[in-house]
Amino acid sequence: MVKANPMIANDRERLESELKRSSSILRNVVFQSLPLLTFGIFIASAIILAESREVVLGLLGSLAFIPLILSIYQTAVQATYLNSLGVFDNLKMMPTRLGGHYLSGVIALDLIPNFAFVLPSVVILLIQKPLVGTLTLLWFLLGIILGHVIGLAIFTTFGLKIQSYKGRYNFLKVIVKVIALIVVLTLFFSLIYAYEYIIPYMGFMTELSVIYPMAITSVFDPFFSIFLLILHSIFLLLIYYYISHKIWERILEPIITSDRRIQNEYFPSTRSKMSSLVLKDLKMISRQTAMIAGFLLPLFVLIPQIVLAVQEGDLSLTQITFFIFIVGALTLSGSDAVLKIEGKNLDFLRTLPLTKDQYIIGKAVTMSLIPMILSIILVVFGIYYYISAILLLPLAFLLPLTSSFFTMIYLFRYEEEDIGIPDINILKMIVLFIIVGLLFGLIAVPILLLNTYIGYFTSYGIASILMISAYLHLKL
Repeated sequence: MVKANPMIANDRERLESELKRSSSILRNVVFQSLPLLTFGIFIASAIILAESREVVLGLLGSLAFIPLILSIYQTAVQATYLNSLGVFDNLKMMPTRLGGHYLSGVIALDLIPNFAFVLPSVVILLIQKPLVGTLTLLWFLLGIILGHVIGLAIFTTFGLKIQSYKGRYNFLKVIVKVIALIVVLTLFFSLIYAYEYIIPYMGFMTELSVIYPMAITSVFDPFFSIFLLILHSIFLLLIYYYISHKIWERILEPIITSDRRIQNEYFPSTRSKMSSLVLKDLKMISRQTAMIAGFLLPLFVLIPQIVLAVQEGDLSLTQITFFIFIVGALTLSGSDAVLKIEGKNLDFLRTLPLTKDQYIIGKAVTMSLIPMILSIILVVFGIYYYISAILLLPLAFLLPLTSSFFTMIYLFRYEEEDIGIPDINILKMIVLFIIVGLLFGLIAVPILLLNTYIGYFTSYGIASILMISAYLHLKL
């Protein structure tokens, strides 16, 4: 993996130094935990200043959602990437049935920094109320494990299938898999909805939610909270035991689907190299549906806010605009997934007449396509409430492209012309969020200050200038 990064591979001394550093698990965990720990301290300060129990519970409920989503994303993407690299191929020849546990253990190391985000809040609660703090600690750990199990389930269900031929209804199959993925990842929203609208009429459990992440609000009722923890833990252990064995069975004997088809004559393609690369990436994503979890991250972040706004009846044009900007900013979260698509194919790509700028722009377009589709859906949704939401349509295209182009500029800032996979860590992602946040702030200023057609068109101009400038920088 280290050798896939041209910034390191072309410098022998740096390569040897990086190999030594990357072999230190403790160093890597600490290095990735520090940025999240910093953000966690700011949130912990809000708990210190909280004036009531209800405020603390609200903060804990929001915090519990973050490690869950991060764990789902990291598990689904890393499992697909490790499998594509053939990391565990040597174990296939050995008489062992623990390969699934090895895969889970390797991925679990990447999940440890997620706990750093909630650690300061846990420490504050441990100091103020030790029992509540201990229960909160256990609930956050359970949330990380739950995200890990859901990610493994996604990988097992969608990521370990081999399709030898493109099926006649392949596009419909991909749509069905994406819908199934969304249903799985938004399942707990359905459970919360059922709790709010069904359970009250059943006459029991009307004061506390019983499904994670809202179950963390039970920490001030220790006995009930412990009871819920035990139920969640038993359920997770059973599911994990089943999935860990199922993963290894699927790795050893993946499900192979093929369709009969008539052999067609070969016609050379007239597409450009960049469009061919984008099409290739989309095909690979469609065949590795677990990767889609990385690209759908903006959707899962926005669902709670959209549902809450619709339920309260205060969905405004300003909120829809805010959602569009959030989707655009979160486009950069797909950079990790879009670069890890290659796996073993990187060496093959290097043999093709593909230049560095073509490779980078192709990847940028790929990572922006799904956010653009999500943004367009949000615009259509907004038009249902406000016809003036059509003014957001140009931003649905400009913001994801601007975010992806500047992300690639930052990641591929080495002078060598080699195609590679730059190192992506939490610190770099935070820097990228800051850069994109500043750029989007500049784009949003005319809308906020003027709030007229002139403001929107001025924002179009600023976004277009930024996007074209980034494109030319990559091209040159």
